[in-house]
Amino acid sequence: MKKLWIRAAALALGAALLAAPLAACNKEPEGPAEPSPYTLQFVEAGGGYAVQIGRGDALWSNAGTGVFGVQVSYDRINGVGDVAYAYYDSYEAVEGGWLAKAGFTAEDGSTFAAEDTYRVSEKGVEVVRTFRVLSEGSAEGFMTYYPVRDAAAGDVMSREWFAPGAYYGNDEYNFWGTGIKIGYTADAVANVDNLSAPVVANYAGGTAFSITDRTEGYRETVIEDTNVSQNSILVSDAFNIPGIGLRDVGEGEGAHVEMYHCYPAFTHNYINIYPFTYNYRMLPVEEGLERETAFEIRIGEYENFDAAVETLWRDVYAEYSVVERRYAARDAYEALTGWLYRSYGVLNSVPQYMTNSDHPYSESGFLYRNADLAYLMIAAGYRLGKPEYIEQADALIDYHIARDLIVDNIVNEFERAEAEGVMAVLNAYKTHLAHGVDKSDWLAYVLRKAREKKEAPDPMAIPLFLAVAEYTKDDSYVEVSASLLEDLDAQHKEYYYTGAIVNNSGDAIPNRESGMIYLDIYLDMYELTGDAAYLEHAKRCEVYLESQMIVQNIALVAEGTTGYETLSDGRFRELGTLGNEQVKPYGLSWVSGQTASADNASAYSVPDVLRLYEITGEEKYRSFADYLMTNSLLYINMGDKSWLMDDIRHSSGTGFQNEYFGIAASTDVVSAGRGTMHMSNLGWNMFVVLNSLEYWAQYEEGFLKDTVDPYDTSVLKYTDATSALSTVYRPYNAVDKDAATLWRPAADDAEKALTVDLGEFVSVTSVRMAAQGVASAKLSASVDGVNFTELEGNFTGEAEVGGVYRYVRIALTDCGQDAGIADIDVLGNPVAAQDYARGAEVTVTGVAVPQMTDGDYTTRWASGGRQDTILVDLGTIRGVTEVSMLFNINVYFNGQDYISRTDPVQYSYRIEYSPTGDDGDWHVYADRRSEPRMLAVYDEQLYVRARYFRITAEADRGVLSMTELKIFGV
Repeated sequence: MKKLWIRAAALALGAALLAAPLAACNKEPEGPAEPSPYTLQFVEAGGGYAVQIGRGDALWSNAGTGVFGVQVSYDRINGVGDVAYAYYDSYEAVEGGWLAKAGFTAEDGSTFAAEDTYRVSEKGVEVVRTFRVLSEGSAEGFMTYYPVRDAAAGDVMSREWFAPGAYYGNDEYNFWGTGIKIGYTADAVANVDNLSAPVVANYAGGTAFSITDRTEGYRETVIEDTNVSQNSILVSDAFNIPGIGLRDVGEGEGAHVEMYHCYPAFTHNYINIYPFTYNYRMLPVEEGLERETAFEIRIGEYENFDAAVETLWRDVYAEYSVVERRYAARDAYEALTGWLYRSYGVLNSVPQYMTNSDHPYSESGFLYRNADLAYLMIAAGYRLGKPEYIEQADALIDYHIARDLIVDNIVNEFERAEAEGVMAVLNAYKTHLAHGVDKSDWLAYVLRKAREKKEAPDPMAIPLFLAVAEYTKDDSYVEVSASLLEDLDAQHKEYYYTGAIVNNSGDAIPNRESGMIYLDIYLDMYELTGDAAYLEHAKRCEVYLESQMIVQNIALVAEGTTGYETLSDGRFRELGTLGNEQVKPYGLSWVSGQTASADNASAYSVPDVLRLYEITGEEKYRSFADYLMTNSLLYINMGDKSWLMDDIRHSSGTGFQNEYFGIAASTDVVSAGRGTMHMSNLGWNMFVVLNSLEYWAQYEEGFLKDTVDPYDTSVLKYTDATSALSTVYRPYNAVDKDAATLWRPAADDAEKALTVDLGEFVSVTSVRMAAQGVASAKLSASVDGVNFTELEGNFTGEAEVGGVYRYVRIALTDCGQDAGIADIDVLGNPVAAQDYARGAEVTVTGVAVPQMTDGDYTTRWASGGRQDTILVDLGTIRGVTEVSMLFNINVYFNGQDYISRTDPVQYSYRIEYSPTGDDGDWHVYADRRSEPRMLAVYDEQLYVRARYFRITAEADRGVLSMTELKIFGV
């Protein structure tokens, strides 16, 4: 039986940078050039054994606590016990490392066991923990801990701390402020969970101690996590969320800091919650339950805290960052500009973009970005030869200037929105002028507004001032900007990121948007003045932004939901509750103590990061710009997969993800609570992605190409194997971006096979392998994880492949005793699912019913009774992956808003498929006749090859009716 954490059918998110050519299959993988600087020893403590990890004079140990911690819960709301620890009962050397075992009896009588393997490398000490429930007591749930103490650290305030998006240094804000990040408590939780940051570190006296998570698998959670307004315990087996934290232990001279890795993670509620509370995630106390988690302990020496932050982050970035090359840049550019053109209309008597979305205000700047988008549409009109784009955008800007809507807008009457709207007009003027069109009245408007703002300058107007200074050569705008920056530095001198990162008003709150704005400002100041101090400030901003953005493998499982949890104030706000299926938040993950959400905001900085590359010539900046640009394109839903949000909200063939898809706890919808979205920021999304595409197209000729480079789609994906010699050689090592780690099968394993779940369907072009002790292997692939097709019977390291697959398997057929795989590359590109129902022949009792496949949510098909049968002919045999149905009555649409009726209906159904349509050739796709349900969307996923589908559905009352039917395939 597979272990409980193995989910062969789970969906994953994430891919990898295009890998460099790998070594030949029987060549030794790259290892440390010299012996590891780390030392590891087991010491007697507490009647058992603990571990000491050292590097030079620095030492980490858990001799004072124990090694295996357990915390139990007795119900979902209260009754959380204290964390208690046990020491190892035994330890032994194993091939490649050490194996230590611990047992524990909790206060409720339940018993647990843990086996930890330790592997020492040049980078650090990796710990892989396998733990299991031996017997059940009275508790419902539990979580495990691994504590590590730095004996020299002292209390929590005696060190500087780095946790991406949360801690930067050590000051009053970090531990006592009322900002949006961390509210200090006795446990001083550094991060809400590993979704928010894969590393936490402390620094003092030239030495940094850090914990980096290395747990395999998808980050899975349940929808109950949306309820974070109270302390709650979630007892579920749908968890794969490890956590990293720190706590202040003891008082007086005995006080010290304890850092820890826990599984599952728990959340420290800090936003709008006073007093602060905790949200616990617990595994069920069920005999036989078993899980695996992993992390790496590192000790490093650095010149200063800045150097520690940058080095630690770049190491983690190299391990975790992935680039998904799904969409060609030109395809995305044309899709976005086409969508904007079609979205133009008049709302509240004002011409504007995005009238086919939730856009109730006539605003030019910031959120809805009308002036900004008009500038980009003018540029696109010239670039694509679309004069209609230019005419439309010109009319919008003329109207907004004439009525001063760019400044005096309804929603955002504050300086940033005003200044950015005015600057967009300047960009539009310059674009026209470059093509021989002089909109002198636009320039006059910009200069007038800039003069007015200079009379009462605000820091958020600095970008406008510098843009005007660069164009007009008026140094007075540079002088006023320099003065504002000097005042900010003085105001925030007590904080680590002086001036550059904090908000310019109120409490000094580290903020990613401030970081982006000040990166732009400091680069402008450097280019206008030549002062190298501004360039150093800009570099610091860029490091901060890097540590806010990363792509991870994230999946949200909406367990036991109806879809109505998605409703808030009558509007569709939460994407993560589309029934019992996983939803993948494509795109960048905003790493912060506030949330870990898909958020493409940092695409705003692509032009500035490219400018840093131009100025410094350092390749790391171009690489990060590519990372931001490419992954931001994932917000364009070219495959139309999350169709509720995209199509219902936008009525377009090409949907666009909203800014937030929250995967961490928060009580503020705007701040991306788990599963929520900030609906007002659709324009922001459009702007940051399209603006960066436009800038790069200007920067690099040929950037807007219509082809997509293949990349390694297997990196950091889920792996399974027929065996492993030990967890030192776990299957994950073959896809972990580390050529020094190996998967090795057990000596008595007759199959010796490793399977990678790519998480989705991929058009695979080739497979490469780096291995040791392997003469040959068999390469196979599958679409369902059950039936595999042999691709290469004598696979020795590289094979060309043509086909669409989800699973890739390598079985070692001729190998030595030390055989193992260090790296696997599955090169290709994910296949965007197509809705084959669109354009198919759909009939009921022989009568065509195009309403349910027309993409129009104002039309619907209705039966003559409660039950009927729908027949779909796709026209040819297709590879189908999903059938989605939106029945009527349960939901209806007011414009583009998704609103629930008060008379919900339950539906049941049976879906069948056939390649021929002949009697006797029908097979069951899904059968829900015995379980009527009330869902927003009824969605079934299974890979089959078929031409015909037959859906027999029934409403529990009223008349059967369907608004939309989609049959996705690849």
